[in-house]
Amino acid sequence: MQEESHRSSGPGAARHASRSLLLCGVVLYTSMPHVVLAVEVVRQAPECVTELLETFMAASRDPSAQVREAALYAIGECGPGEPASLAVVFGALDDPAPEVRHAALRALACLDAPSEETVSALAATLRDRDAWVRRGAVSVLVETALHSPKTAEMLLELLGDPDPQIRLEVVRGLRDLGRDARKALPGLENALHDAYAPVTWEAVDALAAMGPEGAPPLIRALTTTDDDLRRHATEALGRMGQDAVPALAAALEEGDARVVIGACAALSGQSWDKAPEVVPKLAELICIPDPRVRRAAALALGCVDRDSHGALSALVAAIEDTDTETRVNAASGLGKLTSEGSEVVPALAKALEDSDKAVRRAAAVALGCTRVTEAVPLLRKALHDPEADVRRGAANGLALLRELAEPAVPDLIAALEDPDAGVFFQACAALGAIGPAAALAVPPLAAALDDASPNYRLSALQGLGGLGPAAASAVPRMRDLLKDRCTRRQAAWALGQVGPPAREAAPALRDLLQDEDEHVRRMAKEALEAISK
Repeated sequence: MQEESHRSSGPGAARHASRSLLLCGVVLYTSMPHVVLAVEVVRQAPECVTELLETFMAASRDPSAQVREAALYAIGECGPGEPASLAVVFGALDDPAPEVRHAALRALACLDAPSEETVSALAATLRDRDAWVRRGAVSVLVETALHSPKTAEMLLELLGDPDPQIRLEVVRGLRDLGRDARKALPGLENALHDAYAPVTWEAVDALAAMGPEGAPPLIRALTTTDDDLRRHATEALGRMGQDAVPALAAALEEGDARVVIGACAALSGQSWDKAPEVVPKLAELICIPDPRVRRAAALALGCVDRDSHGALSALVAAIEDTDTETRVNAASGLGKLTSEGSEVVPALAKALEDSDKAVRRAAAVALGCTRVTEAVPLLRKALHDPEADVRRGAANGLALLRELAEPAVPDLIAALEDPDAGVFFQACAALGAIGPAAALAVPPLAAALDDASPNYRLSALQGLGGLGPAAASAVPRMRDLLKDRCTRRQAAWALGQVGPPAREAAPALRDLLQDEDEHVRRMAKEALEAISK
């Protein structure tokens, strides 16, 4: 122990400390990049922090602003632990040089001062004549004392600052406060119309983070002529979920079509678990003369309550609307009412006969969402629609039905010969989704692996992979595609799905373990593991 003590306080340690202090003096009293070097001194001599800190605190009173700035940066780098250093930093907030005041703020952020002390110290600095210093003060306040009782009030005073970057930082701080920023609600509503667009967008998010109280100002923003603000407000209301429902329900009663359409769009912005209170009003809106409102209401009805019979009857009626887009939205909405199952099929069958291809396509996809066997014959018929868009939708619908679509396998195999590439891609996906029961599709899918188009080869691999072990006869061709830069990753995946019957491809897969692409390497590894089971 004595030997250790002697070693730690012996000549070597003393020389090291003296060297660090000497370096510190060189840093502080030359015109070199003083801040960088002062900080580097602390990092290189952490065991001498106490001695260095005393030197830095003394240097913080130097006549040279450059030296004071470097000293304060270095004090911050020394970290928390010395009340004296905190007092020095607080005092430097009143320094006549703005660069020194800014350095003091940086140091304050590193010293873990009690939040109330920080708030008190920053009160005057937030009104500093220098915008750079005010920005730093806002950042420190938000970073170190965000949830202090006085923080929201102090930030609120800066919402009118002439510097747009300061207003932006203030609004971001209020956003992070969330529901604790309620006192700032009027100021944030004013910030929705700030001349600096980033402030506006952050104000939208801050109001959304405030909970139910933040929704009414966002509803009022829907009346603005600023298209971007309306879009951001609509998206924010959609993200708020149940917090926004009372305000959105009230907005649906508005006479202003812009507000009603915006509220409907917000209700369509995500899959709501429950918002039954808006269903009756949406059902009424689907019958009003304005086609823009009918379209928006039809879109929202499929999202707000998937168990509502009221939504079902309104959407069924809208399938016969005179407006094409309303019929499209109604068909899509019926597909989202998954709890209704077979009850939506007759209406969607009618929509499959619509004169507009967009309506027919929406109906085809919606039938796939029903997950009922009654949809299969309707989609098989739709695979032969004269419009490629509808045929794609029908194949997509069958893919959504997965194993229930097994009776459609012959139709999907025929669709592989469709002249439209999109139909081919969707048919491959549907056959893969059906799984081993679609084994009859192996020969035509394997033949497509020789297609000149990489997209055709990739889609065929997707289908074959979905068939699993049933695709064993296609393994040689899939193995060859491991050498194709465009398809090697998908081929590795498909071989892994085939499993043990693909053992003959193991050597080629091992070669891919050295591939330059990490995703290919990972897929080859996973395939080898699946094959070896």
